[in-house]
Amino acid sequence: IKKILQKDEWNIIKKTKKGEKETNIKAMIKEFKFWVKDNALVMNTLISTGSREHLSADLLVKYIQENTSNVITDSFVDVKREEMYFYKNDKLVPLYKCV
Repeated sequence: IKKILQKDEWNIIKKTKKGEKETNIKAMIKEFKFWVKDNALVMNTLISTGSREHLSADLLVKYIQENTSNVITDSFVDVKREEMYFYKNDKLVPLYKCV
C-alpha cells in the first residue's frame, strides 16, 4: 500500500455513460488511512461520490487489489459507509449538520 500511495496517479478503466475510459481515481480520494488488523488490510477513506466526481468503493478496492502484491483477489471485502458530506464554503461538512 505504501508504494501505491507514493504514485502521483492511480489510473484504472472506469465505466461511464459514454463507455469506458482511463481515469485517475487518486484525485477522487480526499482522505486515505490504512492499517493491518488480524492479517487483514483495513482502510478508512473519504471518497467523492457526487454527480460531478464519482468513485465507487468497489472500484477503489479493485485498483488496490490489482496494484498490491500478496493479495487474495477473491477475498471478502466489507464496505461500510459511515458518513455523507457536502461542501459548504469550500469545507466538507457532515450531511446531518445541514438539517
